[in-house]
Amino acid sequence: MLPWLLASGVLLSADTPGELVTDRPDFTESSQIVPTGWVQIESGIALETSNGENRQSIAFGTPLLRVGLMRKLELRIGADGAMYQRLGDEHSGGFSDVDFGVKYKFMEEGRIRPAMSVIAAVSTPIGHPSFSSGAYEPMIKLTWEKEVIAGFSAAGNFNWSALSADGGRLHQRVASLSIGHGLARGFSGFWEVYGYTSEARGGGNTYMFASGLTRGIGKNAQWDFNVHRRMGIQGPDWIVSAGFVARLPWSLP
Repeated sequence: MLPWLLASGVLLSADTPGELVTDRPDFTESSQIVPTGWVQIESGIALETSNGENRQSIAFGTPLLRVGLMRKLELRIGADGAMYQRLGDEHSGGFSDVDFGVKYKFMEEGRIRPAMSVIAAVSTPIGHPSFSSGAYEPMIKLTWEKEVIAGFSAAGNFNWSALSADGGRLHQRVASLSIGHGLARGFSGFWEVYGYTSEARGGGNTYMFASGLTRGIGKNAQWDFNVHRRMGIQGPDWIVSAGFVARLPWSLP
């Protein structure tokens, strides 16, 4: 698909409205909205290891479809994609659950105030039993971002999810802070910390550090590479991911 898009001029169009802003590769979601009349496809592959649990997993695709509906509103459909996991001597594979939601930008960036958006979504239990929660799980994400000083930008999220656990609901809370800066030869880098409460009752919190690189391809595409490392006792030891983003109009030329 990519060669066809490049040949058609979609990825190199001079009429693209604004800078390409993505919700990957960092954990933190952006506050920006996909321009009205444009579709943005974000995808990649992620490898996760947890030696303490003797577990390795791979997510293929990790797709996120973002559709610009209005100036301040976008439609979002996302998933972890096709999953493969090895837990000890046991192996499993299948597709993940799928999230359906919207992002609404309610505050533009000012001299002091940050840009802010809210994401409301629900996870639908349509995945393989090995990778599905088995229940509908609502979530809300409050996002903010701000240009700060000397070319640095800061962004963060405060998230809440109602997870299915032991026949009831477990309220998971998430917070993140990401710092970004442009580098040489079209590259940009980010450095991030994030943490989240346990997905099981009685479990501890997980804290992670992440860093990565992005590079634009023309005006409407980007590739990325990133690494996440556990900082505390809980959580995966490593997450390594690479991905690609493409933006195109609803009506192709």
